[in-house]
Amino acid sequence: MSDKKPKREAPHSVRLSVDERARYLLGAAGMPLGAFFKMCADLYLDLPTVRDRNELTPQDRDSLARIYNWLGTSRIGSNLNQIAKAINERTITVTPETEAVVCEASRALITIRDILLTLLPKKRRR
Repeated sequence: MSDKKPKREAPHSVRLSVDERARYLLGAAGMPLGAFFKMCADLYLDLPTVRDRNELTPQDRDSLARIYNWLGTSRIGSNLNQIAKAINERTITVTPETEAVVCEASRALITIRDILLTLLPKKRRR
């Protein structure tokens, strides 16, 4: 009995002009070109794509890092907590407009959190 591995098929190659390569690299948004071409072909042929939807491109990771950094250094949550504390202690007068603004800000933060959680890979969610 032989332990030889089956011979792999020869890889396919595509010749691209400099302009084509630049255009495809831009469209790939950080993905390797081979994976990008496979994904495009699968989409064109209406086949299920192999790429894990929770895999983030380098641009996505950079954007998420900037957003997390901004949210971490912003005082939005702290400011809302101070407003809520002042309302509970009745040290400020609450008008319908004030209440609407605070509720809208709270809903916006919850929405931002939910969107960011959907972008995180499943293994990193809590």
